[in-house]
Amino acid sequence: MSGTAALFSDIDGTLLGDASSEEDFSAYLKARRSRLMLAYVTSRSMRSTLALVADGRLPIPRFVCTSVGTELRDLDDPSNALGKKYRELAPHDWSTENLVHVGTSVGLTIQPPEEQAAYKVSFYWDGNQQTLAQLCYRITADSHCCRVLASSQRYIDLLPTTYGKGAAVSFLLSELKLDRSECYVAGDTETDLPLFELGCRGILPANALPALTQRVKHPDCYRSNCRYAAGILDGLAHWGA
Repeated sequence: MSGTAALFSDIDGTLLGDASSEEDFSAYLKARRSRLMLAYVTSRSMRSTLALVADGRLPIPRFVCTSVGTELRDLDDPSNALGKKYRELAPHDWSTENLVHVGTSVGLTIQPPEEQAAYKVSFYWDGNQQTLAQLCYRITADSHCCRVLASSQRYIDLLPTTYGKGAAVSFLLSELKLDRSECYVAGDTETDLPLFELGCRGILPANALPALTQRVKHPDCYRSNCRYAAGILDGLAHWGA
């Protein structure tokens, strides 16, 4: 797919948040579907993400990377060959049950089943840094190898170290042999930071949280004065997409 331009974007707070600009984004993608590949990279579940597409709130993408980059689906391929290949990166000793046990404590409450995934354990967090530090200590003490992602002072996700939003996009960049100078990433919270560390051209909407904007160091990152999808459209125009 050399020569193909691509947009890898978070959903909530990035593409969603303003109904008018959501419609503008859908119209933009519809007019450029043959020239710009679209992939969603989100903390949402696969079911929730596909429901947004089915309801027409989001345009149909080529790829969906859900549950913080632990699941991948190619909507153009019924066999989902790339998704199956990505699944092979999962560790054989991953134990959701053990991580639920280690994680559940004062300040951490397990999220409902629909927010969990095969390789993602999600908690509600009280926002206390000591709670986070104690969780990391327990995980290390119990010899668990996982990625701890805290976001928005409200959520904590535990993932295999082989997975994440950045890992999913890096996998697609490699498998599809995409030119990173023709690829764009967009997000609004700290869980999106790995997207901005891949060498692609970045887009930050005006509503992006300081926890992300203050940590993005890549020079090829456009900081829009527009919010939500309007900011993404502004960024794509800036980069000439």
